[in-house]
Amino acid sequence: MTSHDDDLLDSTATTVTRNQMGRWSNVVRISPSPGVGLNNVRQVFSKNGGLRGIHWTPGSSDLFLEFNEDAGAAHALALHKLMPDIKVRALDGDPVLVEQYRNAMAASRRETRSTDQPLLGAPPRQAVKPIIPSASHANPLSIDPSVFASLLPSSSGLPKGSAASKTSSLFSSKTKSAPVMAFSVDGRLSITYHGETFSYDMKTTDGDPRAIIALLKLSTSDPGTWLTAAAYHRRQGHSRSALDILMALLKFMDGLEVPDTQRKPVWLMLSGCETDMAKSAKGDPITRPAVIAQHYKDSAKWLQKVYGVDIPQHYTKPDNAPVRSAQVVLMDVPSPGTNAITSTPSSSKQKLEHVLPLKPTPSRPRDETENLPPSGDRSAKAPNQAALLSVQRAKRKLEEDCVYEREQRRRLERELKEVTHELDLTKRSQTRLKSQVREEAEARRKAEDAIERERNRIEAARRNALPSEATRIFLAVARGE
Repeated sequence: MTSHDDDLLDSTATTVTRNQMGRWSNVVRISPSPGVGLNNVRQVFSKNGGLRGIHWTPGSSDLFLEFNEDAGAAHALALHKLMPDIKVRALDGDPVLVEQYRNAMAASRRETRSTDQPLLGAPPRQAVKPIIPSASHANPLSIDPSVFASLLPSSSGLPKGSAASKTSSLFSSKTKSAPVMAFSVDGRLSITYHGETFSYDMKTTDGDPRAIIALLKLSTSDPGTWLTAAAYHRRQGHSRSALDILMALLKFMDGLEVPDTQRKPVWLMLSGCETDMAKSAKGDPITRPAVIAQHYKDSAKWLQKVYGVDIPQHYTKPDNAPVRSAQVVLMDVPSPGTNAITSTPSSSKQKLEHVLPLKPTPSRPRDETENLPPSGDRSAKAPNQAALLSVQRAKRKLEEDCVYEREQRRRLERELKEVTHELDLTKRSQTRLKSQVREEAEARRKAEDAIERERNRIEAARRNALPSEATRIFLAVARGE
């Protein structure tokens, strides 16, 4: 084989390699910072020509984004200059990155359960609760993943009917193949306006939600962005601002005619905000008890919109039932004529079963209803159960009063300690001033005694000097001087 043949083979191999590299011109590799969430990445890059897939290798935080067109990859590379938290690199012309992309595709293919899920080699969907940012007083009630996934923005490259399931899989999957990228509220909000995505720093609002509400309305952001902004304000302790954002979101949903089944996450966060404001108002001695009671009532109202209302018929209010004060408990069982919170197959069911037995429903296990006594026995025990409920309500009221009295006592003890310290300082100052007054009086008395002695001495000397002077004058006259 001649050198010409060798050159021809090398040229052919180079041409084949370049043609193979051209296949990956619509794929880029991104390396996000630890604080950047997977949902934020999908939301930012989904508009760049249509996002076809996201692939990753287990144990690596790098992601490979596959777009429907080459323009999407070019737009992602240009967008890298505006986002310093995400590094973007093209696969075209780099065999190492191409090999990594192939490994990621193979790993994604192994993790995929069925062929009708083309979303980016995403891990299989599981019945896992989504990760939702919350404050220290977050509501412990769970949220249905399918309901929360319906509020997230859908990708333009997804088939119809599968956006919600794939979004939920990307957002809430806990499989080992998924990269460790927890959803976090870091104060920056990605907003898309007229096709351009920019980052808005919510730390500049200082708790005033009017600017972010106007911006979200102007950009017609998805409900997930609204919830992120509300969660950030709630975590910062601005529950009133978070409530204003959520109420504006409900009005925004009214204009879009969003069904009630997709508003449950908003109602749950509204309930948590009302509870936070009630707890904050308890620590303020100026706040009236009626305001605290109204916050708890509004919180229960939002929970009832999520879980429904159901009042057992065999419970009646006894004649000697104590009247509740303005301080009420969120999970109390109300009297007839008011709304009660029903229990669902969630964490709230175990909290209410020991207080209010529910009527058998198809969602409850069959073995729970088999052990119930006959209806006649239940009706006979109804007065005792009603009395027990009234005692439990009175007990909870006394516990709340005890907590309130304890806080007031501690506050008064602190004030008493401060007043006692000031009184001690005043007594010390008074003792020191009295000592100074006594010293000044003693010095003044001594000075007056010295002056009196000196005056007496001068007077005595003057008296003794008068006879001598007269004798001297008489002798001088006698001498004829």
